[in-house]
Amino acid sequence: REARLVKSPYEVACLRRATEIAEDALLDALRLARPGITEMELARVFETGVAQRGGRPVFTVVTFGERAALADTPPSARALAPGDVMRFDIGVRYQGYCSDIARTAVLGRPSPKLAAYYQAMLEGEEAMLAAIRPGITAQEIFRIAVDQVRAAGVPHYQRQHVGHAIGLEVYDALSLAPGVERPIEAGMTLAVETPYYE
Repeated sequence: REARLVKSPYEVACLRRATEIAEDALLDALRLARPGITEMELARVFETGVAQRGGRPVFTVVTFGERAALADTPPSARALAPGDVMRFDIGVRYQGYCSDIARTAVLGRPSPKLAAYYQAMLEGEEAMLAAIRPGITAQEIFRIAVDQVRAAGVPHYQRQHVGHAIGLEVYDALSLAPGVERPIEAGMTLAVETPYYE
């Protein structure tokens, strides 16, 4: 697992393709988002799009409204309604390599609170991405992300980690978390995230 942390160009290409497949299949699902469609129906659209593009779903979390606050929960028959938050936490395997992405959308306009919180999470993620370079430690990346989210308007923001290495496993052997002093090396691949559930 340690040796797998630094990827070859072939591995990076496979990871990139796994992510492209996930994002393109997600767009298939979002194009069909309308009042009355269920979580399970949108999940099926996503998984069909993944298969059509040569990938294989690893996990598919599609939740609406109040269920969007539930982490790692299977899709249900809950129907989409105007104003609902839609949360997608999806992973795809391509040639053995995994993607892990999450996206949030709203059917209609987001509330002012949701828009402000989304912006704070985005600022945390962008600060983290700007900081990632060889030599920075996993715990420094964690601190930068959490501090930025708090400064951007969510002072109570808490996380156990803000991402992880990714490759043949969704969770490869490095977590972006407090106490992880491992420095980042060139060629490592990371899934970065600033999720918030309420």
